[in-house]
Amino acid sequence: MDRPGYYIYIRDNEDGDYCSISWQPVAKPFTEAAYRCRHGMSYTVYECRCRGLEASQTMFIPRGENVLLWDVRIKNTENRVRDISLFSYLEFSFHSINIDNQNFQMSLYCAGSSYEDGIIEEDLFYEPDGYQYFTASFEPDGFDCMRDAF
Repeated sequence: MDRPGYYIYIRDNEDGDYCSISWQPVAKPFTEAAYRCRHGMSYTVYECRCRGLEASQTMFIPRGENVLLWDVRIKNTENRVRDISLFSYLEFSFHSINIDNQNFQMSLYCAGSSYEDGIIEEDLFYEPDGYQYFTASFEPDGFDCMRDAF
């Protein structure tokens, strides 16, 4: 099921199996993975242990800023080299997610997304200052702005 949210997927490229740092949306059984979530003033931390990896995703809003930062850390706990891929996922519709998920005509024709210089930008054509962006401290290997393709 497609869920709005902020997710990091971890894929083991050797066998194709994957998990998410937060329990949702993959929802690995607790016999295969361990999860923990902590909330504080303007931050949330998700942690997991799965398939010989320890991972954390800290999301926080710095005081006085209009930005949500993600700090993602992955640690290999096995004594072998790992071949893994990380995939980020987020729902850009921060302003009115319920309306956007019900009114597909508006979503299709009144908003658009683009990618340039390592930044995915979503533009809300009907809001004068209405754009959001997602970027990283590294150049991604790829991107997609369409949920079906992801």
